[in-house]
Amino acid sequence: MKNYISVLITIILTIALCFAQTDVSGNISGIWAASNSQYIVTNNLVLQPADTLNIEPGVEVRLDGSYRFDIFGTLFVAP
Repeated sequence: MKNYISVLITIILTIALCFAQTDVSGNISGIWAASNSQYIVTNNLVLQPADTLNIEPGVEVRLDGSYRFDIFGTLFVAP
């Protein structure tokens, strides 16, 4: 019985991680990692002049509306 419960918990956690998402808006910087993907843009984004944003390979970015992305800083996007 304990094995079934362990398997069930593992399956639930795996499914939850597969559907993880990160909501983003406003001032942004740092690293957008594939492990935190999907990034859901929920409002306008601003990358300030002194800031850097690195978007790693495999990152999925989705917009839930029509928003602006003002880039004044440094943006690195992996191919």
